[in-house]
Amino acid sequence: MTFNRGKKVSRKTIALNHTLRLVQDLKTLEEKGALHINEETREVHLVREIFWDGKDEKWKRNFTANLYMLMERHLEKHTGQPFHIYAIDLDKKERGEYITSYFPSIKECKPILDL
Repeated sequence: MTFNRGKKVSRKTIALNHTLRLVQDLKTLEEKGALHINEETREVHLVREIFWDGKDEKWKRNFTANLYMLMERHLEKHTGQPFHIYAIDLDKKERGEYITSYFPSIKECKPILDL
């Protein structure tokens, strides 16, 4: 018999495990080249068709919050600085058009008009 048999897993543990799995998946995508995070310039490059087009606002908010957590994972204290999201131009394999910016202080994505 195991010690945990019959015990209910708490919601906090379920949420933590789900978040850790999402961050690990993002890290895997980063290693395969579908997602590129540059902490120095505060830019994220991603394949727009996979990560942005057709997604609802709640998904985009959660995705960008997880990107922020992934970007700041090695820092002792989070900076709170916004980052900018760009599409990857698949033909040229370089930065494509600007999509939006994420502001962690208000947890919202807003386009910056004068980039």
